[in-house]
Amino acid sequence: MISFMSPLLLLAFFFGGENSLSGYTNPEAYWKGRGVEVDLESMSEFLVEPQHPDEAEIRKWIEGLGAREYADRERASRRLSDIGFPAKSALETARHHSDPEVASRAKKLLNTLKEKAAEQNALDPYMALYSLSQMQDPHAKERIQNVASGAGGELQQQAALFLEPSEERNQEPVENDLFLNAFPEDTCLLLQAVPVKRKSKVVEAVYASPEIQALLVQGLSMFGDVKLNRISMGVTQGEHFLRDSRVVIRLEMDYDPIRLAKALEKIHFTTVQSKPMLSLKNDRVSLFMPDAQNLLVFLTPRTAGEPEISDAQALLKPPDVSRVSPSLIEALPEEGFLRAAMEVSKEAMQDLEEFSLLRRADFTATSNQEELKLKLRFEMEDEESGKRFTQELDSQLAQIREEFNGENGRWIQPMRKALNAVQVHPAGKTCVVEGGLQEEVLVEAVEMVERQLQQIQQFRNQRLNRMQGRNMEFVF
Repeated sequence: MISFMSPLLLLAFFFGGENSLSGYTNPEAYWKGRGVEVDLESMSEFLVEPQHPDEAEIRKWIEGLGAREYADRERASRRLSDIGFPAKSALETARHHSDPEVASRAKKLLNTLKEKAAEQNALDPYMALYSLSQMQDPHAKERIQNVASGAGGELQQQAALFLEPSEERNQEPVENDLFLNAFPEDTCLLLQAVPVKRKSKVVEAVYASPEIQALLVQGLSMFGDVKLNRISMGVTQGEHFLRDSRVVIRLEMDYDPIRLAKALEKIHFTTVQSKPMLSLKNDRVSLFMPDAQNLLVFLTPRTAGEPEISDAQALLKPPDVSRVSPSLIEALPEEGFLRAAMEVSKEAMQDLEEFSLLRRADFTATSNQEELKLKLRFEMEDEESGKRFTQELDSQLAQIREEFNGENGRWIQPMRKALNAVQVHPAGKTCVVEGGLQEEVLVEAVEMVERQLQQIQQFRNQRLNRMQGRNMEFVF
């Protein structure tokens, strides 16, 4: 489900107005969807560890599934359903019971438990801790401390994390920009982007959706809070740019390395411990986590060798200051909430016809309450290639506008309006493209995700009701 949310989260990080996962989390909307008031006592109830029966009692009710009297069999089914997941292991064994009645009821109970997984939200205790951590009441912190000092377990570990003081990063833009020259020598494409917080209707729409909030809490529980400060990406030449190039990404972000490592291990990443940093790898992706502020990602084709620790260290140790080039984005206006710039070499683009002479591209985004204003500047190798690029761009835009004129739909009108507002300004070897995107389009994307999540939940509830109905059938 988190992978389903990834495009929305990426959209939100860059266009929504927040640069952290917690910045999109609204406890009130989450609990509203659960029908729960957000107060000290209500949140504390979710932090009480349930008392489970012992194994002997569970075995007794398993045998009761095969009792002579129908009422006794029904009582055993209801009791095991009430016990829930602690009885799962015994039910897995009972599904192969020699008594067909026991086996049949065990299978039905297992199916019901599977459907209940969507209904009984295991994330409620985590969200209760999060909600308490946002309260100003000193008793709220005491409740978290009580959980953190309790018996070991996932909830106790989560509570301990909420008690750790959060530290704001002391960004030093000039120093942080030094690593640009630390990318491999054959780097032929370099991109840098910085998201900035701002007020946004997209954030308001995310705040108001209980369904989206539930998924955000799932992300917080799995990965911890993530705050994105800057992305830098370099692409190496390789023998053939489109086939053998290696992508190197440096994410400057605040995160919990241990929790992230555990989450990645669940999706088949292999952990490699080393003194300087934590490394995780799968077939083509290698991640290095030297600290809680940097995440280095290497995307490599199968023909290339796996990156070494030294490759990651090179990105973290800036070269001699006398050899450092200026930041890619230092000349762009700071009032833009998103700024990005890309530089490419002649060799990198030689296989792409329309863009073969592209050397640099800048991107800035500013906004008011109604519209995102976008400005792209393309710089070609010379004036002749700049002219050809502008002509090609005008031709492509005209073709896209023509295609939209024949379409109808909820998205078409705002997209057609955005396309018609695009202006192309040639200026020698540069080409400036200006346009705007109504925020209603981005809000509609959020609402579309919300509707799909509601449909998924309705489908699960229908299946759960059917399962429970079948369990009430008379069984001889």
